[in-house]
Amino acid sequence: FSKTLLRQGVRSLQSPKDLLAAFIGSFSWTILALIIVMAGAMYLFYWRQKRYYVEHLVLLMHWHSGALLVLTLMLIWNYFLPLGAYWGFIIMGVFVFLWFTMKRFYQQNWFWTTLKWFWFSFFYLIGFTVLFVIGLLVVFTFF
Repeated sequence: FSKTLLRQGVRSLQSPKDLLAAFIGSFSWTILALIIVMAGAMYLFYWRQKRYYVEHLVLLMHWHSGALLVLTLMLIWNYFLPLGAYWGFIIMGVFVFLWFTMKRFYQQNWFWTTLKWFWFSFFYLIGFTVLFVIGLLVVFTFF
């Protein structure tokens, strides 16, 4: 393990651009794994509605595609006019959109939707962090 770690460390120092390109290439797999895990969480949150797991999966795939589209447009905007501190508002806007999406799709009252949205967002951030670190480790190990 130490030998592999040393070899990969030297390799990443010699070509950091290749390491970054490998990670960006694997980031889509990290997002896909996150969607699959979080669809399971959504399934548990709404188990009384007797919905299939696939329904939650499709909902989260649509939400992620919209979120990634907004973030891509904001990255383009940021290239010409820097957004600075507004990135936090943009990320929060994406999660507020999820709140309205959950309200419309699951048709529960605002209290239960807000409660489930809060816990889902909390678990989402934890899941994203864990899968992001795992993705980094996998890419670094096999780079």
